[in-house]
Amino acid sequence: MGQTAAETPSWRVQSPPPRSRHLAPVLSVLLHLLLALAWLGFPLPEPSKPEPPTLTVDIVPPSPPAPSPAQAPKAKPAEAGVPVPQLQDGELAEKSAPPPELKDRQPAPPDPAASQPAAKVKKPAPVTQNQRDWVLSRVLRHWRRPADLGAYASGDIRLAVKVMPDGHFSDIYDARRPWNPEDVFDGYGTLPPGVVQRRIIDSIYGAIRQAQPLKLTQELRDKAPFTVRLDFRFKDVR
Repeated sequence: MGQTAAETPSWRVQSPPPRSRHLAPVLSVLLHLLLALAWLGFPLPEPSKPEPPTLTVDIVPPSPPAPSPAQAPKAKPAEAGVPVPQLQDGELAEKSAPPPELKDRQPAPPDPAASQPAAKVKKPAPVTQNQRDWVLSRVLRHWRRPADLGAYASGDIRLAVKVMPDGHFSDIYDARRPWNPEDVFDGYGTLPPGVVQRRIIDSIYGAIRQAQPLKLTQELRDKAPFTVRLDFRFKDVR
């Protein structure tokens, strides 16, 4: 079939696509990207807040209040250890007293006891040899030498005693103490009963106790206490 001249050709006009068609994929990608950042913990940028309006204020210092005429000024607090002086009327003394430091400087009245010289203590005269022999004789008259001395027949025992003013000997030799030869002679407790050494000690210790108290003369009482050595020689006593 041929085309007739009376038919006119038809033209189709196509409008261009809208711009929103290209923006949709871009917005979708950005939205997914923001969601992914938020899910991974990245903080999202906060939207900027509008700045508050600026206010201009004039600051004027306040005027000090006027002091009240009826109110007296307050005193400053006292410093540590310094009292605040009080303005009060005091009584006038008829005669002013001297300061305390001047009172202390005044000389004290002399002590009559200090002006006198101290009395010297007179030492007693030493005991003479005759007086020592007298004490020894009073002890030896009570001593009985034990028999069967054997090897100790020519021996002797010496000891020192202190004579007190009352005629007794001091410390371990005092006859008023209980009988205890162990205090006087070392090793007495280890000696068997009845041996010659034990019988010698008992005889000497007994004589010292039986001689007390000595009847001292006034001269010996003035010299007491004094020390005397007692010699027990077996060859001189039978």
